[in-house]
Amino acid sequence: MLKQNNDAKKCKFDASRNRNDSMTDCNSYLKSVSKDEAIDIKAVADDILSHIRVLHIQETGETLYYKDGRYVKSGEWIIRREIQRLIGSYADEKTKRDIISYICDETRISRDDLDCDPDVINLENVLYDVKTGEFREHSPEFLSTIQIPVVYVPGMSCPLIMKTLTELLPPEDLQICLEFLGYCLTPKTNMKKALMLLGLENTGKSVLMDLATYFLGVDNTSRISLQKMSYDKYATSRFDGTLLNCYSDIDWKKTSSLSVFKEVTGERFVHAEEKYGTSYEFNNMTKHMFAASRLPHGKYLDSVFLDRWLVINLKHQYKGKDADVDLIDKLNKPDELSGLLNLVLNALKGLRERGYFKHADKSAKILDALSSDTASVQSFVKDVVTRKKGHSIYKSDMYAAYANWCNSSLMVPTSKIGFGRAFSGCSFNGDKNKWHNCSLKGEY
Repeated sequence: MLKQNNDAKKCKFDASRNRNDSMTDCNSYLKSVSKDEAIDIKAVADDILSHIRVLHIQETGETLYYKDGRYVKSGEWIIRREIQRLIGSYADEKTKRDIISYICDETRISRDDLDCDPDVINLENVLYDVKTGEFREHSPEFLSTIQIPVVYVPGMSCPLIMKTLTELLPPEDLQICLEFLGYCLTPKTNMKKALMLLGLENTGKSVLMDLATYFLGVDNTSRISLQKMSYDKYATSRFDGTLLNCYSDIDWKKTSSLSVFKEVTGERFVHAEEKYGTSYEFNNMTKHMFAASRLPHGKYLDSVFLDRWLVINLKHQYKGKDADVDLIDKLNKPDELSGLLNLVLNALKGLRERGYFKHADKSAKILDALSSDTASVQSFVKDVVTRKKGHSIYKSDMYAAYANWCNSSLMVPTSKIGFGRAFSGCSFNGDKNKWHNCSLKGEY
């Protein structure tokens, strides 16, 4: 059986009562007050609650209503419309506020009571229990604001999506991609991982990000850059109620702090503040996916920061005839997404049983190569420089070769001063203008 939150029972609801059965004669709501007649606030509110399921969120003051398997915003507008329909000309602003206030008091819950079951995924046509493998019909008793806009169809495949993914990704990275999408379906952030799509332009980064967005739902995603996360105190409020935050490019130079990123990728409860609104904490379930054309360097070589990343390295560039500008529209089809869902649910099952991403060690090896400021210089020396007694090369030419190598290796070059120190540390000597006893390999 699906878990149901007991707080839901506090909200008055009669599922057997049809909206058309509600009282339409406003005289039915009148009661005597002294010598006058007034609207019976409780009677109107109870009638509305008998055919519209409402939740009032204590922390944010939002009022949600149940629609098509999930709770959505604009609950107050729906209530106001019903008040107007039920009592007509008696619906002055004070009466509306009194009825809304009564309904809010009757249906008040904590934000933490929403989307809190780690085992149940709300799909477009069913609720899926990951733990038991069972499917159940939607119910207003399951307090969820998030629904994956994909229909579960047993046995459905996704030939075009699989063709695209296998062209873009080697098998290990394909597994990481599917497991990460499965991780995004759950409200937990306990694995403390974000996904970095690394590659030059036209390597498929945008296709993967757009596919993830359509699969999880545009309404369930946010677009906050890593750099904005580091300076905008309102940024974290955008993550409340989302499954994925993705952004197309990381500008390492403009990212001033890593503390918020570490918090949102690892903490269960995150502080948020809305502009001109309240400050509160929410149950964090947002995963993060970023695209980058360069690996981090310098101050970003922090062990905690590096450990947060899964890295997929996209190497093949699609240009000219190889580029399909309409590819994402072809992938974003109901049958294809239903087939992808089957693959993702299978990957999620393995991820939960294992407790870690299957090929995370590959990402670790990529990032471990950058464990110090001298790492790029050491790799450059290994790949490009040879020791040649009696031969010298101008320092400007050596640094230019290093910068070109960094560009082709998706690394950010260190400064000329930093390069000089690191190059000397590799046992090379020089004077003011030249490095001695060394040479560049032919292609450089």
